[in-house]
Amino acid sequence: MHQLNPPRKFKTYTFDSIIGSGAYGIVCKYMKGEIPYAIKLEKFGISSSLLNEKNMWRKIKQKNNKGRLNVPNLIDSGVLETEDKEYQVYYLVYEYLGQSLFDYFIELQNSSNAI
Repeated sequence: MHQLNPPRKFKTYTFDSIIGSGAYGIVCKYMKGEIPYAIKLEKFGISSSLLNEKNMWRKIKQKNNKGRLNVPNLIDSGVLETEDKEYQVYYLVYEYLGQSLFDYFIELQNSSNAI
């Protein structure tokens, strides 16, 4: 499988660093001016994990009508072509938490905000 390299720049986001990686893609920190964002990238057509994640995020947001869960905001999503035009990448742009989602939810679970 071809290594997924994050684009240095796309739309108005500028690459900062790789936060993590998995079987299908990577999570990177991008900047838009002074504001950081966590952007998940996966090769388009390899897996539907990001599409599934986006659908799950929508369901969680709908059921979270009282705001009991502090779920990071999904800012943007879509498909982009890599700089070398070799393949397309599906992306999800989230607000940046400064830690992994797993660590964030463990911290939340141990706090007074736990459900």
